[in-house]
Amino acid sequence: MKCKDILIFLHIYKNAGTTIKERYRKNKNYIFKHDDLEKIFLFPDLKYIQNLKNVFESIILAGHAVKFNNVLEENFNDANISYVTTLREPLERIVSAYNYYKFKLYTEHNIVSKIDIIEWFIIFKLESTIHLGGLFQYELFLNHIPLHKRSITLATEVIKKYNIKILFTDDKDWLNKFDNIVIEKNINCNPKIDEVHSNTSVSRSALIDNISINDLTLCKKNFLLKYLKDEYIFYNNMKEKYGNR
Repeated sequence: MKCKDILIFLHIYKNAGTTIKERYRKNKNYIFKHDDLEKIFLFPDLKYIQNLKNVFESIILAGHAVKFNNVLEENFNDANISYVTTLREPLERIVSAYNYYKFKLYTEHNIVSKIDIIEWFIIFKLESTIHLGGLFQYELFLNHIPLHKRSITLATEVIKKYNIKILFTDDKDWLNKFDNIVIEKNINCNPKIDEVHSNTSVSRSALIDNISINDLTLCKKNFLLKYLKDEYIFYNNMKEKYGNR
């Protein structure tokens, strides 16, 4: 057997990637575990890669560890390789990340956090750079580039070079569009249609107070928007170019 078709899903933090994971993870050729992705993108394991080639005719590689460094093209040089990702309205994404932070503290450490979103955001900026490769969505297309060299222009060039299909989570049909891409790219993966992921659906305790954009005071909203200026430039540019496709 020879792997002929590969779909790469770049999972940008807090951009509905877990929804896709839960929808497809039952497929053996849906590769999403971080350690497995590192064997391809970060520390290429030729034995592991060869095994994927021999076992599957088509695969989805999905996760935070996806990198645009041509490693995949060099090791799967005969396969049809396609890319897709999701973008989320920037302020909505930050609020979601804040709610998720409190959720994880409670479910994993039994800590009920009352941290203010502004205080959390200042900490999150530093943690994002260290652990996630950057705070902004555009930086995740550049996680193979040193932080001081990253720019919106360069991210746009990467998107164009790899012909990355962009879906927007505020489009009510975005998930169906993802399913259609899987079919169009000849990927033999079946979605679990009734699988819906939502951290807020189990808020999961009365002790955890999730907030929305509408709960932000004008002062807090303006503070966040100030730091999200570049993020909105990138997001709006992408929405203008790819939003109607």
